Amino acid sequence: MKRILVRAGFNPADDISVCDVVSKNLIRGNSGNMIFANSVMRALMVDDDVEIGVDYCRMSNLDAEWINEKYDCYVIPLADIFRLNGNVELERLTRLVKALKIPCIIVGAGVRAETYELMKTKREFDPYVKKLCDAVLEKSAIIGIRGELTGEYLTRFGYKEGKEFTVIGCPSMYTFGELKPFEKPVINSDSRISVNNSILSSPSTIEFLNGVLSDYKNSFFLPQRYEEMKAFYLGIDYIHRFDNKPEYPHKVNEGVYAENRVKMFASPNDWIDFLKTVDLSVGSRLHGNVTSIIAGTPSLFIPHGVRMRELIDYHKLPTVSGEEVAKTKNLEELIEKADFKSLFDVHHKNFEHYKEFLKTNGLETVFDRTYDGDVPYDKLLKKLDNKEIPSIVTLDKEATIERWAEYNQSKTDFKNQYLNRYVEEFRALNRTSFSSDIKDLILRILDKLKGIDRSNLERRGLNTHNEDFYKL
Repeated sequence: MKRILVRAGFNPADDISVCDVVSKNLIRGNSGNMIFANSVMRALMVDDDVEIGVDYCRMSNLDAEWINEKYDCYVIPLADIFRLNGNVELERLTRLVKALKIPCIIVGAGVRAETYELMKTKREFDPYVKKLCDAVLEKSAIIGIRGELTGEYLTRFGYKEGKEFTVIGCPSMYTFGELKPFEKPVINSDSRISVNNSILSSPSTIEFLNGVLSDYKNSFFLPQRYEEMKAFYLGIDYIHRFDNKPEYPHKVNEGVYAENRVKMFASPNDWIDFLKTVDLSVGSRLHGNVTSIIAGTPSLFIPHGVRMRELIDYHKLPTVSGEEVAKTKNLEELIEKADFKSLFDVHHKNFEHYKEFLKTNGLETVFDRTYDGDVPYDKLLKKLDNKEIPSIVTLDKEATIERWAEYNQSKTDFKNQYLNRYVEEFRALNRTSFSSDIKDLILRILDKLKGIDRSNLERRGLNTHNEDFYKL
């Protein structure tokens, strides 16, 4: 039997409860993380003799001996991990990779930047990125990255395209191999439309997408942030720091939430199945729209940053700019402006390159075999119950109390488990990097004690290395 460890928040093929997904933040901050990890796991489970394990994105070098004994390789799907506030995660992953004796393969890493110009200057996270890439290249043939922007960034460290790295795009796009074809959508007032949005979108884009939800009564809002999932699940408001964006849907007792027109899922296959039932997906979320495309439903992307742009450019995804949205504000006119054909012109070539990348790294996939019926991973998923998350607005008082009790118990158990683990890491620290290690580890322990996600604090503009953090 071949055993493959995959970096992921959880394995969708395991029977994990909706409550555990929410209370333990198994989506790792964004439900889009389920989609690209799911794609990799589906591809690698070629038969019943392949076991897929996941690291829950929490394993460290303390687990290296156990991983070396149990697994044959470590596959690391990554999103935009090359970023500010990613240093702790990058360093922790580097330590683990260095301690492993098995192949370690990065699939789909990207850089996060507000502008292209920022990539021309030194960044705080540069040393951490180079250490991780160096460690991985000692244990794999080549690194797979998201797009040309990330490629330009890595060339600054002396890495060469085609030798140390290659552009593969987003693994999510290859979930089912070749894409199911679709035409430019024709919509009307009765069309079923899936709307995704981000608090990082411009006010004009938020206004436009709110208008779509208002004008098309068969439309649904599909948020993706963990804080939104928790709000949806528990009936609390989604709190964000953008005072200039009060119109972003965030109150559970108002608008589309109160109308029960919000959908969230605790598994990628149920998300995909829902998007098979709509006529169009539109919005500013990358994976919200990619998930629609792999479901065979047209999507219209409204990008809000260069990290999305490099993937849109590579996959030739149907796109309209924020400026066009601000000028037009009419969905049907925007659909006419977008190119829904080019992605099919490039997908086959991109897919073949992706398969070659995996093969170069010694990975066999379901795309290398022929199956009579479903692939092994899909068979496992079919055995599981639907994991669409019921909105709290659909529950009566007794069911609401029961949900809160279950959530709190699961959250408490989870905190105790990982606080003990952090203490173990504290004791195992290397004295040569004692000062920085202590600082980062203590911060993480404090986060868990207080029930706070440090990365979310940083997104809200609070410097967790400042003394003000300790006053929370």
